[in-house]
Amino acid sequence: MFSDEAPLLNADADNILPIDVSEILTTTSQDMSIVISSGSMEGQTLIVGPTYFAASGRFCRKADIDDNLQGERYVACRSESGHWVLTRATI
Repeated sequence: MFSDEAPLLNADADNILPIDVSEILTTTSQDMSIVISSGSMEGQTLIVGPTYFAASGRFCRKADIDDNLQGERYVACRSESGHWVLTRATI
């Protein structure tokens, strides 16, 4: 399901979600809350809405990161390699 060969262009490494989180986001389309278990966001809570098909042609979800100090809004979209990547929401 995931390819290590396809680079994630224009993706900050800190915004690429760990493989275990990406697998959950790919296989479960409803709202959920996940504690991130590894990487630069380890220990933070990811809260996502349902999956939708974006105009960009990718599957995406509205996402919030809660680190108990502040919440940040993102859009999480699945890349061609299968990883989900966070982009900070501008609204």
